[in-house]
Amino acid sequence: MLRRGIPLSALITSTMLVLIVATTGVVGWSGFIGARQSVDDLWRQLADSIAHRTTSETLRFLEDAEPHTLISADLIELGVLDPSDPEPFLAYLERASDAYPAFTWVSYGDQRTGTFLGVYRTEPGQPLQRTIRSQIDAHTTHYIIEQRTEAGWLHLEDHQGVRHYDPRKRPWYIAVVDRGRREGAWVGPYLFHSREQPGVTYSMPVRDPVDDRLVGVICVDFEMAPLSRYLAKLRVGRTGRAYVLTLDGLVVGHPQGQLVQMTSNGPDFWSAAEHPDPMLAQAFEAWKQRTDPWEPFAFGDYLAVATSFPEDSHVPWVVLIVVPSDDLLGHAAEQALRSAIFGILAMVLAVGLGLLLSRTVARSVDNLRGELLRISRLDLFGDPDLSSAIRELNDMGQATVVMKQGLRAFARYVPHQLVRQLLESGQEARLGAERRELSVLFSDIAGFTTVVESTPPDRILSALGAYLDGMNRAIGEHRGTVCQYLGDGIMAFWGAPEHLLDHAERTCRGALAMQAHADALLERSRSGQAPPLPTRIGIDTGDVMVGNIGAHERFNYGILGDTVNTAARLEGLNKTYGTSIIAGERTVELAGEAILFRPLDRVLLKGKRRPVLVYEVVCARQDASEATLGALATWSEALTIYFSGAFAEALDAFTRFLRARPGDGPAQVMIARCEAYLHDPPSDWDGVHVLTDK
Repeated sequence: MLRRGIPLSALITSTMLVLIVATTGVVGWSGFIGARQSVDDLWRQLADSIAHRTTSETLRFLEDAEPHTLISADLIELGVLDPSDPEPFLAYLERASDAYPAFTWVSYGDQRTGTFLGVYRTEPGQPLQRTIRSQIDAHTTHYIIEQRTEAGWLHLEDHQGVRHYDPRKRPWYIAVVDRGRREGAWVGPYLFHSREQPGVTYSMPVRDPVDDRLVGVICVDFEMAPLSRYLAKLRVGRTGRAYVLTLDGLVVGHPQGQLVQMTSNGPDFWSAAEHPDPMLAQAFEAWKQRTDPWEPFAFGDYLAVATSFPEDSHVPWVVLIVVPSDDLLGHAAEQALRSAIFGILAMVLAVGLGLLLSRTVARSVDNLRGELLRISRLDLFGDPDLSSAIRELNDMGQATVVMKQGLRAFARYVPHQLVRQLLESGQEARLGAERRELSVLFSDIAGFTTVVESTPPDRILSALGAYLDGMNRAIGEHRGTVCQYLGDGIMAFWGAPEHLLDHAERTCRGALAMQAHADALLERSRSGQAPPLPTRIGIDTGDVMVGNIGAHERFNYGILGDTVNTAARLEGLNKTYGTSIIAGERTVELAGEAILFRPLDRVLLKGKRRPVLVYEVVCARQDASEATLGALATWSEALTIYFSGAFAEALDAFTRFLRARPGDGPAQVMIARCEAYLHDPPSDWDGVHVLTDK
């Protein structure tokens, strides 16, 4: 038999008193620890944000160098630009400097003659200058330097200098001599010859297209002063700083511009370990001793963290962020004092409040307990009377009723099984996701904007409601999850929150059911009963992050990943081929023999690096007629011929297919493409059609 237990009023009073008295002694310390942890988290977030902004700004500053040098090298190799004719070549470099203000130098060095042609800006906002440096002999260079004015180019210098300059012996030239065509390289940091300013160079070799002989080197120079000016504007705590270093410790970005020192051998880069900025020097020495260089660390009275530039940027630099610990941890001590004061006040008030409240609380608590137990069992129907004489308890009762109503509404926005799992677990929904292979579907109404413009709003809303009801029903009947409605579009996925081994097959069947519903509505539109809503669907299968995605205070149950983007692209691809449902390779592989697919084309989607074979979802295999199976066999033979590059034979095969199935969209596309290729054959045929639109 269960014990009767302690009276609620006595329990409330004694428990409040004991707990508050026991915790008063440690509340200050716990408040400090909590504040310290929060500060540590905020520090890492701040450091990550600053590092990301710094690397992004630096790479944005440098990003135009590679495409410019590639284009310039191509123009020289094709003979469009001729470095032996300086005036038009310098005019081209002048336009490049105007187009890309971040470039300090845009220049070219000739392999045969050693001639150097360049356009440069001495300071931001100053007129451009250009130079021609020709080799007189092994020790003498002829310098021509001009400055741009409104009236044209003004001669500043024209002399033979004993300060010999041969571009072929400079670091930016030597670095790419042995590289192949279109294999550029970042060089530096080093001191530029002209102004002895620190900078980096992106160089690209120019080769003879006939014998691959090195013709010269085209390059773009960047002085590091703009990077230092950007670092000076960053706010890191109250007095912290951010620096940019090479991996071996050369300083390429400093908030005060301290990059170069004078030595007995002339100007040279400052090393972080020897830098006159003590915060930088000490942080670098502490960082080099770390076993894990990318984790935050403390040294002396400072906190620091180092972050490398993204690997794919090919820029081997590091952002080092340093801040005095008092800038951040001083708030923790203040928080500890406030926590101790609040603890003492709470202890004094506890006894009086406990005696006052305990006598009246018990009467309403039991009703609330029973209702909450029903909610925990997902019994969300009915709104019992939970009113109380105490305002707070009355509010709790009202909140419980509102919570039930909210959960009922919540179930309309997220999968029912997710709501049930959440309530049965007794856990709070938290931000986070897991990697899982899912099948993702995107649908969209073709030409919906035009329909909206020509149809009254009330009629559009009614038609769209009927349309989405049927689409949602088709997805639900095949155990899919509607992630969100995108205006007239739908994003759904299979395999979460419920694990489904056959999610690819179910996605295809759901898509066919959705298309059947859309076709039925389209048939009604022909009689004028509703506006036309033709539908296109894209499906892809792959690994995604699925779970609660968003901010800590507000998030949605959804998915993220490249598979989502690919499914959206495949939906839009229907417009190109005149199809209704297109699926990716992985979906076809997992769906197996249950679904009948037609291979359409091997395409390189915009923004993708790897071509994919895309398929039209035809029907469930058990629903396929002999005529359909035969037609698809004929299509596959024609597509095989097309992929082999025999465009005349492929044209004949696709034409025969179109006669058998008039109006077939993919056949019309392939016929037009074969005719185009017969007129202008591709030079390097690999069977891949590159898409330039999303």
